[in-house]
Amino acid sequence: MNMRIALFYFGNPAKEGGTGYVLDSLYRSFEHTNHKLYFFNPYYKGKLTFKLNKIHKYKFSEILSLVRDKKKLKILILSISKIIFDKKTYFPDKIRILFYFLIKPNILLNTIDNLVRVYFFLKKLNIDIILGGATTEKILPLVFILSKLLKKKVCCLTYGNDFLVKSKFSLQSYYIRNLNLIFLGTYALKDLIKKIHPIKENRIKVIRYGLIFEDYEIKENKDKLRRNHNISKQDFVLLSVGRHVSRKNFDLVIKAIRIIKDRIPNAEIKYCLIGEGETTLYLKNLTNELNLLDEIRFLGFTSKRTRNEFYKLSDLFIMPSSLEKESIEGFGIVYIEANFFKCPVIGTYSGGITEAILDQETGLLVKEKNIEDLVHKILIMYNDREASRVMGEKGHERVIKYFNWNSIVHEYIKQFKNLINSS
Repeated sequence: MNMRIALFYFGNPAKEGGTGYVLDSLYRSFEHTNHKLYFFNPYYKGKLTFKLNKIHKYKFSEILSLVRDKKKLKILILSISKIIFDKKTYFPDKIRILFYFLIKPNILLNTIDNLVRVYFFLKKLNIDIILGGATTEKILPLVFILSKLLKKKVCCLTYGNDFLVKSKFSLQSYYIRNLNLIFLGTYALKDLIKKIHPIKENRIKVIRYGLIFEDYEIKENKDKLRRNHNISKQDFVLLSVGRHVSRKNFDLVIKAIRIIKDRIPNAEIKYCLIGEGETTLYLKNLTNELNLLDEIRFLGFTSKRTRNEFYKLSDLFIMPSSLEKESIEGFGIVYIEANFFKCPVIGTYSGGITEAILDQETGLLVKEKNIEDLVHKILIMYNDREASRVMGEKGHERVIKYFNWNSIVHEYIKQFKNLINSS
């Protein structure tokens, strides 16, 4: 049985960090199977990709034009009728859905616009599964209505931040608990989503994320890479990769380096940061204030190749993320990327990080926002290079064994087949 899956996502995968990487990897992995994954997205380009309309805010005149556009009006009436006459949806929920669209006309119009764009095409394709790329307010109405119109099962991937907030004025919880299947990357997130949304156990599947190994091939050795990037062989190089946002706590690493330099003035430590974001200016000012301009290098956004070169030339990867009210580290693919290059890692006891890092084996875990613990763990790696090397080796072996997208994709295929065959 060769399946056809339609994947929907509105964000730009190239700029979405871990989320974008998961979707890109899933799409590319399907290319090597007998099944077809069609990716509907405003930005992504590929053999089986189709352009969605970008989400935008409608003017009042455009809202009124809905009733004058025959195609849109037809889809609107068809969608409403499917919701009203759906036997699986309770009457109070039908009222809530219709009322929700009335008070959120932008979501209604964006959904209708994209339904017009894809509905008839999907009917011709005879899609087997509707798949949402995340559980956001933008995606859920579209995939939910498509599943009703096409009478197909509907699933979603979810990562943490997209389901973390539950609002009484949103239908997000309704959509989530009525999905046929939800895919998560860690068991920590599974426990969390069950606390926030009432979901049946059999509708949640944990499938780990991974790497497409060909994307990480760097032939040059560590010494040559260091020469190319003007980094000394004697330097103990720390690396962080990620958006500069408060919950990543890169400022904590900068402060930890200041403490280490005060305790060990001759410590040859360099810290490189790849990425930018809302806290970049603060991090640069902090570096200047702490007199660490010689120790810290801001690389900004780099090419994937440059990022991989820094993974390979570094001695320790570090990202001490913490849980915030509306933000969580769902997994942290960067820890796995670093381990692939035999680089040991430091992360926190937070979110899905405890499943990305095996404490004392592939790296070390530290307490959230605890600078003394962070300093202590960095110095363990700095002072015991052999233990650090062994952790990097074990991390690499684990990635090769468990985090290969060529194997992971078959877990998704298995779940899709089971879903199609279920009553």
